[in-house]
Amino acid sequence: MPESACHPRYFDPTWIESSARRIEADICVYGGTASGVIASVTAAERGRSVILLNPARRCGGMTTGGLGFTDVGNTGVIGGRAREFYRRVGRHYGLDECWKFEPHVAQTMLDQWLAATGVEVHNFAFLEGVDRDNHSIRAVRILGGSPFGPGSSWIAVTKAT
Repeated sequence: MPESACHPRYFDPTWIESSARRIEADICVYGGTASGVIASVTAAERGRSVILLNPARRCGGMTTGGLGFTDVGNTGVIGGRAREFYRRVGRHYGLDECWKFEPHVAQTMLDQWLAATGVEVHNFAFLEGVDRDNHSIRAVRILGGSPFGPGSSWIAVTKAT
């Protein structure tokens, strides 16, 4: 059994693909959680070019990682993009909405949403550094050499602060 199977890793340097390509977009979102997907999709639907930098293997965070038994209480208070997600999941199951779902179904819904809006997703995108002018972000660098910016707006949607 490979060592990585016995000792799972958050980061493995073999995941990094070197690139000197400079990537620019109107908006750069760091974090592939469901919130990152929603922020990316919303910006793309409003006509912005969007890059989603995701340090994980796939997008969705806990939503696609097994938290599909949603304890919602009053579903009437859930609206916007979150409600749209539950409706998309529901259509998969032949329902109007669905609050309890399989992880692969959530993954499919988010991936389809990203593809339909033209969001450029970079998985295994680990942040290496941030170039700033005073308190403004000028560009970000991910491991492997790809710089993002300048001129982008930045949205960070990770669990880290």
